[in-house]
Amino acid sequence: MAENRVNATSEQIEKLISLIASNKQIVTSRSLGTAKYWNAVANELNALGPPIHNRNELKEIWYDYCDTLKDQLVDNYVKNKDAGKYPWDLTNFTPLEKHVIDMMCMVKSLQPIPNTRALGLPHMSPVKFVSYEVQPQPSQEPVPPEPQPQPETKTTVGCVRNRRHRYRSLAELQLLELRKLTKVNRKLCLLKQKELKVKNKQLLLMKQRLKMDFEIAQKRLEWDREMAGVYKYK
Repeated sequence: MAENRVNATSEQIEKLISLIASNKQIVTSRSLGTAKYWNAVANELNALGPPIHNRNELKEIWYDYCDTLKDQLVDNYVKNKDAGKYPWDLTNFTPLEKHVIDMMCMVKSLQPIPNTRALGLPHMSPVKFVSYEVQPQPSQEPVPPEPQPQPETKTTVGCVRNRRHRYRSLAELQLLELRKLTKVNRKLCLLKQKELKVKNKQLLLMKQRLKMDFEIAQKRLEWDREMAGVYKYK
């Protein structure tokens, strides 16, 4: 993850997930809820102790948490697409992470629409796309199958298959890069919001300073007038 990632304790993460799970607006319609709702969430999480976060930082934490789970699901699919070629290298999810994956329907959202023509990405079946746990390997050694005669195929067909496999791998890598780019753009928007807040505070301080300077100049003018009147009467 990026160095500027907003951190939170495990207790705050669990509390955040429980609060979001109770909000049907976020779970069902995939919206972010209202500012009033996130202010209430921030108050409950800040009561658990430091670090302290505002509502925008909590949204960023929730975004990063969900995006990380989606990236791990895609990574599991890439490693396991060749009929479970590397089952020992898959990411195992905790019960809390499994709850978020099921709650937000992440597996379903990352699968293609059924009965549609593929445009480069392979068909992602639920069994091969995500594997919560690594299946234990049998203790007995597998018996190698008997060699069977392979039918003769033309060279052009093999080239087409290899080219199609390469295109699918590139499409998967592009999907991962798009997710990373989305994270960067989201963090840039948050940084711009913070920059605008700082500029607003600077303008407010300048306004207060000008007001104080004006009051001081006005009092000095009144004092000069009083002193001029005193010398005049003398």
